[in-house]
Amino acid sequence: MTAPTNWPDPNRPGVPMFPERDGWHWLSNGPNDSPFPAEWTHEDYCDAETEWFWDMGEEREDANEMKGIYYHGPCQLPGAEDKATRIALNNIRTLTEQARKNIAVTLGARKMAKAIFPTLAEIDRQVDAVRARNSGNTRAGEKA
Repeated sequence: MTAPTNWPDPNRPGVPMFPERDGWHWLSNGPNDSPFPAEWTHEDYCDAETEWFWDMGEEREDANEMKGIYYHGPCQLPGAEDKATRIALNNIRTLTEQARKNIAVTLGARKMAKAIFPTLAEIDRQVDAVRARNSGNTRAGEKA
């Protein structure tokens, strides 16, 4: 069951998803308010749980002080691409290549090829654009 403020672990309100990692997360004052990014971090000299806090700019807030804030999840950083996205992009590319091959060997396929090749090229262009945007290896919610 999810807590009313949507923290991942209802028994630990104020503690984000992936609490062992520094990173940015979306928070808001209420479930329908605009979310704002907040950084979950820790003192460089210590990994003790009590040394983790929310860096709110000028102030540091511990998890207990944030339990009334609504949690939306880790920030997806530019360059983050998950395994499912990579698989989907690879599958799309494989399907478009196979479609080209099938059309090319089909008897009388010249008209079909003229009709479908621009669509396949547009799919390839969009896949390449997504890959270009997601070319980094940073995981969601972590600092680059």
